[in-house]
Amino acid sequence: MKKALLIILGSVTLLACEDSRESDKAALDLERRQIIAFARSGQCGGMAGCGFIGLGSKPCGGPWEYLTYATSIDTTQLFEMVLNYNINEYTYNRKWNIGSDCSAPQPPDSVVCVNGACTGYWNGVPGD
Repeated sequence: MKKALLIILGSVTLLACEDSRESDKAALDLERRQIIAFARSGQCGGMAGCGFIGLGSKPCGGPWEYLTYATSIDTTQLFEMVLNYNINEYTYNRKWNIGSDCSAPQPPDSVVCVNGACTGYWNGVPGD
């Protein structure tokens, strides 16, 4: 009876941890989507140029990707959002012992305004 109770308690604890991990991941995913939407809300052209910023915190260090943005948005707010997200993902990685391939994504070679939107180029190829 005690052995069965221990197995049940262990299963419940494991499920609770998995739910918490899943909810932590869902919160990170939502935060990332909000940052991307905010970064893409601006338009370039005229006096507004383009920039890029590293987004995410890989377990081995560095960002997962680079995000382009138009300088017409509140860049201070964007930088704060990205910093908070990167700290949250770092904490998530440590908490849940997340690993990665340790590859390092390269920043774009250039970021240019194309039809009012900022586009990053890697080795002459556009991407985002």
